[in-house]
Amino acid sequence: MFVTEIVKNIKLSLIRRVLRKTELILVVSTGRTGTKFFESFLKKIFPKSPVFHEPKPDLFDISIKKIRFGVSEEKLKNEILFHRTQLFYDNYSFLEIIPLVFFRKSVYVESNPFVFPILNEFSSLFKNVKIIYVSRDFKTYSVSAYNMSPQGDGISNFYGMADRRERLTAVDFGEMSKRQWDFLSRMEKIAWYWNKCNKILYTELPKKNSIHMKFENLFSEDPLVQKSELERIMSFLEKYNIDVLEFDELMNNKINKSNPSGVDRITNFEEKNSVLVFKLTDEMRKNLNY
Repeated sequence: MFVTEIVKNIKLSLIRRVLRKTELILVVSTGRTGTKFFESFLKKIFPKSPVFHEPKPDLFDISIKKIRFGVSEEKLKNEILFHRTQLFYDNYSFLEIIPLVFFRKSVYVESNPFVFPILNEFSSLFKNVKIIYVSRDFKTYSVSAYNMSPQGDGISNFYGMADRRERLTAVDFGEMSKRQWDFLSRMEKIAWYWNKCNKILYTELPKKNSIHMKFENLFSEDPLVQKSELERIMSFLEKYNIDVLEFDELMNNKINKSNPSGVDRITNFEEKNSVLVFKLTDEMRKNLNY
């Protein structure tokens, strides 16, 4: 028992050393932008590196602590470090960790749409950071988000009555009163979230170490457009020796495609919601040229 505890502590100490010398490659977005695809895509590019999509915990609860309760930067960093150290501990053996400490240039890849409020705190834990920001036109994002089932139980409840998870609201940012927020429809709340998330990412990402990509180009039906986007990623990641044609099958394999509500286009909402929905998204639709 005592020896086991010593070995555990040594392993955790080594992992913390690895994280501090590691380059972080982070894929961020509003969600519903193919971040699950990026897990498979980046595993091909970095076959010997840890690559995770929304690892548990996904850190969104920590983001809420920052926005809603004003938790200090130091406490946020310590909590993030604890969870990501534990992630490595659970997924890598002692023998697998040692080469990362002493021999190999270490890269850690995470695709996670929930970390946008804590980008600075998260990024500061790593030696270097490269961020891929993916945006999606609200017209198609809204339909995908409306059909999103966070619990995977087939219930369309993202920002809905049956949503069992805490969500950021306009009240948290002092943009509305609770009464005003509660009066919004589900689609209007989704519209607010799309605009707020994109605004934070668009304005706060470091220009030098980040790249902005559009979902529509990355998953375009035009192979030339798609190829161009993949080459942009490769250049950004300094992976010049990989043929993008290797990813044809992966690009054509759509992940998380579902439509449990029957809603398939934004015009389903237009009569009731269009005025406020488009007002709530106006700023970032213009900035992102949508």
